[in-house]
Amino acid sequence: MSSSSFVERHPDFVLKLKITAADGQTEIRRIRLPRIVDGEGKVSYEELVGLIVAFSVPEVRSPKSSRYKVSLTYSDVDGDSVTIASSEELLDACEQYADQKLLRITTNFKKPNTTVAPATAAVRASCKRTMFVETPRTGTNIASQASQKADKRIRMSSKKPQLPLYRLETQGKDHLAVIVGGRKGCTYCKYKRALAKLNDKGTLPSVSKIGRKCLACGDHLCKSHFDVFHKAE
Repeated sequence: MSSSSFVERHPDFVLKLKITAADGQTEIRRIRLPRIVDGEGKVSYEELVGLIVAFSVPEVRSPKSSRYKVSLTYSDVDGDSVTIASSEELLDACEQYADQKLLRITTNFKKPNTTVAPATAAVRASCKRTMFVETPRTGTNIASQASQKADKRIRMSSKKPQLPLYRLETQGKDHLAVIVGGRKGCTYCKYKRALAKLNDKGTLPSVSKIGRKCLACGDHLCKSHFDVFHKAE
């Protein structure tokens, strides 16, 4: 029997819904079968789920059923608990109780999960070390101010390459990575390249160009060299 013909033959067929909300409260609803047909007059699982969502969250205007988790079960003629997850399964359940003209369905309703998962230790550490800072009055990027000072004082000697001493001045308390506009070479990468060139080691290491720098020092530093740059040799 087709879905549309079943509705035509049984216009008084009733679905009795036992709706259990996320907070544990339960309510009973009776709806007639024609209320959950689609545009073609066929029994629709999607229409039923949408109606259950509307019953469960009446405070939300036109809620999207796809955002909510709804499960439907019923006891078939053999006494087994059967899940309904499609229009075909819903029609099959209705046909089993065509003579009684009543199908009891148990529903469980859950609202979408809006809880933000706690950040992992790695993410928290990254957030502490990577931030974008602006002054409240002018909107000037503080990191760019630091870089202007650093660009004037950093001179990587090719004959005697060494790291600047100011990298140790604050003992790591204010050494924070900040995101800035523009990409420049990593100071520590330049240092390693200068050492390799001085020692004539053949293939020279590459210099990473990044858009992040140390807020205290003003040096551009790639992620892998940020910590080692601030340690005493």
